[in-house]
Amino acid sequence: MKVKENQLNLILKYYTLTTLILMLALPTLVTGVIYIQRRDAMVMEMDRIAKTMAFTLNNATNGMNRFAQVLTSSNSWEKELNRYFNESYSDHHTYYLLNGARGEFLPNETFRQYDYNRHLIAIQMSLANSEYFYESLAENPKGRKVEQLNFKTGIHLSMPLRSRFTLQDLGQLYFTYSYDELIKEIFSEKEGELLIFDPVINQLVGRGSFASKPGETLALTDITAKIDQWRQDHFVSQEMTTTGHNVIYLMPKKILWQRIIGIILGIFLFVMFTAGIILIFIFKQIRRYADQVNDILLTTRKIEKGQVYYRINENNKVAELEQITKAINAMLNGQQASMREMFHLQLQNNEAVLKALQAQINPHFLYNTLEYIRMSAYVEGADSLAEFVYDFSSLLRNNITNEKEATIYQEVYFIKKYVGLYQARYPEKLSFDIELDESLNRIILPKFTLQPLIENYLVHGVDFSRHDNHLSLTIQRVANTFEIKLSDNGKGMTEEQIDLLNTQIKQYIKNPYQMQSVQTSIGIGLVAQRLAQTFGKEITMEYRLNTRGGVSVWLKLPIKETIES
Repeated sequence: MKVKENQLNLILKYYTLTTLILMLALPTLVTGVIYIQRRDAMVMEMDRIAKTMAFTLNNATNGMNRFAQVLTSSNSWEKELNRYFNESYSDHHTYYLLNGARGEFLPNETFRQYDYNRHLIAIQMSLANSEYFYESLAENPKGRKVEQLNFKTGIHLSMPLRSRFTLQDLGQLYFTYSYDELIKEIFSEKEGELLIFDPVINQLVGRGSFASKPGETLALTDITAKIDQWRQDHFVSQEMTTTGHNVIYLMPKKILWQRIIGIILGIFLFVMFTAGIILIFIFKQIRRYADQVNDILLTTRKIEKGQVYYRINENNKVAELEQITKAINAMLNGQQASMREMFHLQLQNNEAVLKALQAQINPHFLYNTLEYIRMSAYVEGADSLAEFVYDFSSLLRNNITNEKEATIYQEVYFIKKYVGLYQARYPEKLSFDIELDESLNRIILPKFTLQPLIENYLVHGVDFSRHDNHLSLTIQRVANTFEIKLSDNGKGMTEEQIDLLNTQIKQYIKNPYQMQSVQTSIGIGLVAQRLAQTFGKEITMEYRLNTRGGVSVWLKLPIKETIES
């Protein structure tokens, strides 16, 4: 018979499918994490290079600014500039020599700038009152006058020459730096392109295809539009300098993928290989598990159809299925044994019914006999004996009735009679007093709550060789609870016995519906257990040694309900 696929098998298959999906999602997640980390690292490095390049250009600007300050630092320098631009070279040089080759001399100062400023390849200058231009090159550092200003290929810096005395512009100063030398120490990457927008010539200076063609000029808005266009397939990092130069670093996005594709491919292959092995293992385990479950189901269905002597094969079961199989077989064996026992019990039941019918007659016979003895005692004038028989008969009737609950009033009433029997038996050797708050008379207790506690004293604690045995019962209200205290001056107990008894009482209260291994009084334990069943586990029941040498038992119970008298 083919068994329909069980629910556990389906759950395991869904679990396998979910595991496969998660394992395939893992490399995707890892790819995303790697991409983001490498992208952030790349952008951070690009930002560092762009900032470094901007910092270098700002330093170069500072060098140019120092040279401009020298040229405008005094009237003598302003005169030197006018002489150089407006006199012939021979007249200018003769004037310098006649002054002992001392003082301001533009060619010498220009010559020193190439020592002060690394990668400087040209210094150019214009003067407002001259039609000539000054041009100094790295190969001719002292310079010469030219009729036209031609900028060299490189990065150009510009600033005005302003008189400190008249605050008028004297002219314009230009520094040109080698692009290749500037980026050699900064930009060592073979990938990507480092561009610098030069506002002096309005061109993008660089090595690659994005640099401006000769003669091409760009406005600042054109640069912004180009950057927005480049961002589609490039990572872009840019930094502005104090002179308005825009350092732009471009890195194609495909380069990032080229760098991480090997790692991602390795992760995918590893995950796929691992997933394959895990799936093969899981499917084998599922098949073994499903076969074991199906065997259990087939056998239980045979048993369900009446073949009660079938048992599940335990040899091919493992782990929890082995435990389940053994438990089912043990349950079936126990069930058969129970059925046989029930058959024998049924045979004995008829005899028990007859005995029960016979037992119903005995209490009535006993009550009638006791009543006859009581009436005979009255007739003979033995009133105390008649009262004794009456109390004993009342206790007997109370003990064999089927009620499970009683009021405090009823409990106290029968306790008086119970203790009274002992007082009659041992006259003038036992005193008993009761202090009861009558507002508690109708509080419900489990029947026989107090009697076992008093009986425990009368059996184990009282010493009838003495004449001062005393037992006291106090029941009083405390807020929403009531307390019961039973004290004696009997034989007492050791502290170890008290501790052991209280520990067992706590176990009865903590587990009121569980059988306990009893080491002391069964009656005391049952009282604690029944009180916990009635009032809950928050009750208090505790034995204590008192100052009279005896023992006190203290109970604290909530006020739950009353019954109408």
